[in-house]
Amino acid sequence: MESRFEPIAEQIFQRFGLRYLKMEQGVAEAELRLKPEDQNYLGVPFGGVIFNLADLTAGAALRSLGSMGVTVSAEVRFLRGVTGLDKLRCRAEVRKAGGSLVFVDASVYTEQGQELAALSFIFARKKEEAGRLQ
Repeated sequence: MESRFEPIAEQIFQRFGLRYLKMEQGVAEAELRLKPEDQNYLGVPFGGVIFNLADLTAGAALRSLGSMGVTVSAEVRFLRGVTGLDKLRCRAEVRKAGGSLVFVDASVYTEQGQELAALSFIFARKKEEAGRLQ
């Protein structure tokens, strides 16, 4: 991860406990150590925890292009619930970076590689950055 992202990454870690593993050329990877309060009464991670991990990782994929933006749309498909997890991982990849909109796909999975959710995001770039990047 490039040093210019380290202050942002540290803020995210302090606030959410999310640690970035990779952030380069439209791709980001992160992991989240689960706490008991991150799971429902069945021991399955809350959907909101899964979504937050994916949203933050997708935003990091956007930042890896040197841009900033906000989520304007998201679609989540929860594929399965798994109990007994210590960590969640996420990989996000920019699919298309247009002038003002950026499309990012993300996958949240277990440490063993079992996919829990597939997500698609649309980000709006900050106006002064729109059109500057490919």
